[in-house]
Amino acid sequence: MGRTLITFLGLVSASILPTVSLIMGSMTANGRSVSALKALRAELAAAVDALFFILGLVGLIVFTLVVRSLQMPDVLRAIPYVHAIIVRGSQAFVVGCTAMTLLCATQIPAILRRSLDIRYQIAVDEARRKTSENAPPPGEMAKHFSTDPEFGKSFPLRSQNTSDQE
Repeated sequence: MGRTLITFLGLVSASILPTVSLIMGSMTANGRSVSALKALRAELAAAVDALFFILGLVGLIVFTLVVRSLQMPDVLRAIPYVHAIIVRGSQAFVVGCTAMTLLCATQIPAILRRSLDIRYQIAVDEARRKTSENAPPPGEMAKHFSTDPEFGKSFPLRSQNTSDQE
């Protein structure tokens, strides 16, 4: 069981540093407001903190499993219940750290979704800003669509002479 856990945690650990690198590389200032940058920084910092916390937990788990696999000194084995306490304590520690790792890992998608929402809002704001910058002034468009002077003029449907004859 320990070997399987170490293999799984090794894969998790191997993915953390490239993910942190990608997160840090996505922090650019192109067309972004200061408040949006602060919000994005806070979300990305939370993601990086959670990833490094997971990495630390994985390190503790691996260290505990390695120490647990070593032969216990005879001096400790001679003391009643010490062997059982160390075995059960190390198992409890590994299970607790694994549970904390999994709980922390479930927070990462939510953090990244909030970061995506912030980046989406930044992109929408930038697109709106560029559209408004490139749009002609309100009066400019009216010149291109001028109307005939007779447009909108009212004409009676019946002539005055026909109504008098009836």
